[in-house]
Amino acid sequence: MGRGGVSQAARRSPSLVLLALLLTLVCAAQSLWYQELCSYTWDAIDTDKDVRYKINLCESLPSADCGGSSAICAYDVAKKNLQSVGDSSQKKDLELLIEFNTTRSCTDQNAQHKIHSSISFLCGKTMGTPEFVTSSACVHYFEWRTFVACRNDVFKPKKEVPCYVFDEDGRKHDLTPLIKLSGGYLVDDSDDDVDLFINICRDIGKPDSATSSCPPDSAACLLKGNNAFDVGQPKEGLKLTGKDRLVLQYTKEYSASEKKPDFCDGHSPAVSITFTCPSGRREGADPKLTAKTNCRYEIEWVTEYACHRDYLESHSCILTSDQHDVSID
Repeated sequence: MGRGGVSQAARRSPSLVLLALLLTLVCAAQSLWYQELCSYTWDAIDTDKDVRYKINLCESLPSADCGGSSAICAYDVAKKNLQSVGDSSQKKDLELLIEFNTTRSCTDQNAQHKIHSSISFLCGKTMGTPEFVTSSACVHYFEWRTFVACRNDVFKPKKEVPCYVFDEDGRKHDLTPLIKLSGGYLVDDSDDDVDLFINICRDIGKPDSATSSCPPDSAACLLKGNNAFDVGQPKEGLKLTGKDRLVLQYTKEYSASEKKPDFCDGHSPAVSITFTCPSGRREGADPKLTAKTNCRYEIEWVTEYACHRDYLESHSCILTSDQHDVSID
């Protein structure tokens, strides 16, 4: 072994040196404190200026988004203009702060710096979402409340997926408030011989008394007699399939050595949960099983959390008919 721990064979072979470098980069990526957020491209929006952002903390966005070298891409809807406001190669990791620089100078008057973005992280109980804060002098600020920023992994789940979407009008639908940190929701079902429990966007985690026998990775758990079965785990984030209509899907995959439940008739279990916004300010309902065949479970849940966030919030003490479907001053 020569100086610096590199063998003579490696020094003679550029391919071995390149392989060693790639392994080093992979190991570094796997050790990131925000690794759980790396598997997804995230959305945020500046509602005042109607600028929509795509964010990927660990990889470049597709070439269609700002040219293929961007980690944070901003789309100005009015100007129909795409611009990278943070390049993947210009990332700086700090404690609970990630900064993305670019090579393009700010054109604002008296500005002497490059266009860049800054993401601050705060401890939260779920995976959370990046929230646009403000932009000033070519600097774009975001805040992210998430479990990866907490000490000692106190809120870290086995598995969680993004639990929000933006519709075509740029309005946010966020099911994060439905996520349970322990236990699950009992699904309304006419079958008294089984109980189906679900959590939203993450595994059931620390069980409560009703879910104490559920497998640890399950987000959908079927209790049948004295047995508990994992019938679904979160793989992909929440999807928007229509106006105020959201879908979350769980699947259970089996290895060659694992046996599927006998009552599944050879099929792999799967769960589809459809969330709909109640019309006319109707009260929401409990999740309800609408169909089941060969361990494929379809659930409908009417809940105000499926509505866009403007429908649920007001920055004043006034609720309007157009925004909130009710008028209160």
